[in-house]
Amino acid sequence: MAQINLLPPELRAQTMVGNPKLRNRIIASGIIIMLIAAGVTWFNYLGSLEQTLGQYKDKKAQITKQMAQLNQLKQDIEEENKELSALESVKNSSFRWGWLLEKINQNMPQQIWVEIVAADGNNTLVIKGKAPSLEAIGVLIHKLKEMADFQVVVLNQVKQVDGQPGLMEFQITAQLAEGSG
Repeated sequence: MAQINLLPPELRAQTMVGNPKLRNRIIASGIIIMLIAAGVTWFNYLGSLEQTLGQYKDKKAQITKQMAQLNQLKQDIEEENKELSALESVKNSSFRWGWLLEKINQNMPQQIWVEIVAADGNNTLVIKGKAPSLEAIGVLIHKLKEMADFQVVVLNQVKQVDGQPGLMEFQITAQLAEGSG
């Protein structure tokens, strides 16, 4: 059934279909609202990206700091390992003097008085002492040469002690053999 409107045209309710200006205004307003909503959404998205980027930058800074600490620890460990290797090298290369001196003592003639036994830096043992005769010094040299611990045994010096006839001072140098000690 058709509706009859008896109101004058200016008071009649206007429909969208019948009024193109109103329809265009509503469509334009809808587009503007949608554009504003899209802009707000886009700015919120950009804000969240900036926040995420800031979190990643903070995390990168933390990781960089931790990497620097790890590198420092690595250097410290390398230095400690070098020191440990040096100590192990010293330990492994340390000469067992007590064992060698005991062997020398066992081969020492009774007439010899040893005053100094010293090692120089060239794996050489220097023995200084006194003996009543050249024969006793010769026996000591012979016994030292028989020991496998020495490569070369040399009588460097021998002289008579002033004021004491029959007493000789001597100095013997004995080169240690490879692997000895």
